[in-house]
Amino acid sequence: MKHFVEAVWRGTKGVLDKENGMATPSSIRNKIRRFYGAWERENHTTLPAEVKDSLAPFIKGELKDKVGAKSHQARYDISNNKELRSHAGTSLVL
Repeated sequence: MKHFVEAVWRGTKGVLDKENGMATPSSIRNKIRRFYGAWERENHTTLPAEVKDSLAPFIKGELKDKVGAKSHQARYDISNNKELRSHAGTSLVL
């Protein structure tokens, strides 16, 4: 499974890392979680929890270093974005 995750990472283009275009660890974790869910639905079975739980630390640590990706925390300024400021008809006070 770890080889599959690495192949997914190397084949995924990232938008947050402008330097080398690599996907972030969070993007890959999300992609792998969606894969798990689809695979489990398709095969009417579940993957063992130890398999699922072991990949998050692997993605954020060893594999991130191996592929040369960077963790990236997106920071958004919502002060001028009306859609982001409003939620369910109420506005945040900024």
